[in-house]
Amino acid sequence: MRCVKCGYEAPMGATFCPSCGAPLAVKMSDEEISKLVLRMFGKKEDEALEAARVACLSDISTGVLHSNLLLRFPVPDLMPKEQEYQDDALRRFMDKFRDDPRLGEALGHYKLGLICENRRRVKEAAKEYEIATALFPGCSSAHLRRGMLHEIQRKTKNALECYLRAGGADPQFTLAFFDQGLMYRHLKKWDNALESYRRVVALDPDNAAAHNNMGLIYTDKRDWDNAIREFEEILRILPNHPTGLKNLRIAKIKSGRR
Repeated sequence: MRCVKCGYEAPMGATFCPSCGAPLAVKMSDEEISKLVLRMFGKKEDEALEAARVACLSDISTGVLHSNLLLRFPVPDLMPKEQEYQDDALRRFMDKFRDDPRLGEALGHYKLGLICENRRRVKEAAKEYEIATALFPGCSSAHLRRGMLHEIQRKTKNALECYLRAGGADPQFTLAFFDQGLMYRHLKKWDNALESYRRVVALDPDNAAAHNNMGLIYTDKRDWDNAIREFEEILRILPNHPTGLKNLRIAKIKSGRR
């Protein structure tokens, strides 16, 4: 496999170039990805795993690994960096364990999990993520995706546990803390939810979704000063955004400020 950055001919199965250290990415066509899926469900797991490893490296290098996932935040304009958060988390994981020979295997299982997700094969996806986290308990990306699978099955406590593991493995993983906040809110643990969202805005002050959710919690608590402040933050980030305008207007009316 030839490194596209420096031209070094790396041995088969290598994850990083021995010469320059760059990830060894090979672009896979849609046809090759389709064959990968067929091999996977045809039980030729060794072939599927190697193809998935190569696909994962290619996709993370070109920025498409997390771009077309079905499970995502339902209001993307309030959190446009969702894909970026996930890409960055996986890159940090790859950098941390770049010298571990098991890294390629974990990346392969992670990619297979994403493929299963998009084919709505929840059990198979969960299995792939479990293998990745068994290899590397610090694989925050796999913990997060497994949490999302629990979430769509309404297993809120299980989802929260996965999101907590994701944040524990990577304290810079903004999306992990955001999703913790969502689960705490479902469980009506308002203070825990607020703390998680504060972690989000500490990492990314321009995360409008976190400001909105904090504002809604403060509204439920009838803490109008903080609710108004958070909704004003949405409009700082996204001027004239309808959600920010609507929630700010409601908070001001209820507080008597109009």
